[in-house]
Formats: sequence, structure tokens, C-alpha cells
Amino acid sequence: MNELFEGLKALTADTFPKTCACCGAVFADQAQYIAGTVPIDPAKTGFKALYDDDDQASVGWFRNCKCGSTLLTYHLDRRDVSERGLRRRERFAELQQRLSVLGWGADEAREALLGVVLRGEVNPRLREALQQKN
Repeated sequence: MNELFEGLKALTADTFPKTCACCGAVFADQAQYIAGTVPIDPAKTGFKALYDDDDQASVGWFRNCKCGSTLLTYHLDRRDVSERGLRRRERFAELQQRLSVLGWGADEAREALLGVVLRGEVNPRLREALQQKN
């Protein structure tokens, strides 16, 4: 399997699967989560900074299941300096570098990766890169 695709999966793997406690809907990945939920307020992102008892930062993403129940997924804040957070950031940088080798500009690679990881977007050029043999 393509290493680039595996890296993208690793960036969101800790958040999914997500199950709605109200109706039992299961969201296997971020794409299903986005397709099966709606923004709480279409004028807002639904993201909120959250802190645990040790002041460890994360980002909560609030969305409503189609049944009306509010769901929350946790995503590591970009400033996470834990060992796990550093590994995720290193992997993100590796993926950016791999895209650069394929001719992507630094900003374009970053935005495409963030689009997948944070918003579940599909970039046609990224999809093509995922299908290339490495």
C-alpha cells in the first residue's frame, strides 16, 4: 500500500471510529464523520480549544449527528509537544516532503494535507499522488 496514504491515515487514526451515543451511528473515519454530521452553526467552524487537567491542549470539533445529537472529536493542537504530538508533526513534515518531491509547492502540500486531516477534504491532485507508486 502507498506510504503516503498510510501516513495520511496515521494522522487521524486516533480519533476514529466515532460512535453516536444517541443513535449508534458509527463513523469509521473523518470522511464518514463529515458526511454523516452537520455543523452546529454553519457560520462557525465548530472548533474549540480544550485543555485537560494537566493543561494539555487539544482541539475539540463539535458537529451534530443527523439524529440531532452533538458529537465531539478531539484533535491534537498543533502546539502539542508530547512525544505522540511530536511524532505526528514529524509524520506531517515527512508527507509534505514526499509531496514536494512529486513537484508540489510547500504551501500547496501543507494546505492539501491540512484539508484532509482537519476538514476531510478531497484534493484531486492529492488523490492522484496517493495512487502513484513510490
